[in-house]
Amino acid sequence: MDMQPRPMWRTICNQHLMTSTGFCDFVEEEGNRQAANVRERKRMCNINVAFIELRNYIPTFPFEKRLSKIDTLNLAIAYINMLEGVLRFDCKTQLGKVEATGN
Repeated sequence: MDMQPRPMWRTICNQHLMTSTGFCDFVEEEGNRQAANVRERKRMCNINVAFIELRNYIPTFPFEKRLSKIDTLNLAIAYINMLEGVLRFDCKTQLGKVEATGN
């Protein structure tokens, strides 16, 4: 019977590297993990700021609660499509006026 210890596998979030002895050497050090956490917090902060800015451009009623991220994206898509429709209608209207006057 082989008495070699089996590697201990952690969650998928942990990085591990198998050594020749069969043990797991975890590559991430404390400092690297802290730096990664800081980068992730900054990334999420930037995303949240972008959502706040996007909410400023979406027309809503003042009494509505703050929109969730998915609601913000869905309303932004709908608003862009509506603006596109307005532009298409305006272009067709302008084209019809030009054709009617013969210019």
